[in-house]
Amino acid sequence: MIWQDPASSLNPRMKAGEILRRPLVRFYRMNRREIAERVSATIRMVGLGEKELGRFPHEFSGGGKQRLVIARALIIEPEFIIADEPTSSLDVSIQAQVLNLLQSLKERLSLTMLYISHDLSTISFMSSRVAIMYFGRVVEILPNRELLKSSRHWYTRRLLEAVPKGKRMINTEVSAESPSAFHYAGCIYYYRCPNARSRCMTERPLLREIQPGSLVACHYPIEDAT
Repeated sequence: MIWQDPASSLNPRMKAGEILRRPLVRFYRMNRREIAERVSATIRMVGLGEKELGRFPHEFSGGGKQRLVIARALIIEPEFIIADEPTSSLDVSIQAQVLNLLQSLKERLSLTMLYISHDLSTISFMSSRVAIMYFGRVVEILPNRELLKSSRHWYTRRLLEAVPKGKRMINTEVSAESPSAFHYAGCIYYYRCPNARSRCMTERPLLREIQPGSLVACHYPIEDAT
């Protein structure tokens, strides 16, 4: 797991070296030499030096803390990593460095990564497939390359329209009704969908494949709308 806020996910009383050694000591039968070698290789892999192993988390910059969190995730050589908005607490210049690091590590180590974010630009950079969620339900799954040109769910389209274009925001008027205020037997997006019909209120749409690699949870996806 790579957490959203690196500062709160690191033990402030432990030095970086101990933070990285702890998982190996607790879950692996490795001797001291093997642990030292794994820690040294991993800290270098994320762009930090061995001298940083003697520092406490508060002695790192924001980007340095996140690199340490990434190293902690990699130290046990995982096959699957969950990155929960890993750059949202960082400055823009540092965000690019961390995203480039994650992308290179993903390819270099053949990792499967679940990247969670509200930032569509970073999603486009990091992901090969995208799942769009609305109030806890997945409403559309599609290849990254199809996101901008052939999304079929109404919420996905509104989400894309809300991305700032230059200095202005595209107008996306929707109902002010809050989904949390209603019991939903049908579609969670019913009260905000411009194409909602009676069926949508009573019958929950299930994900279905509408073209190879693309699934949508909608009774009347955009191409089928009349």
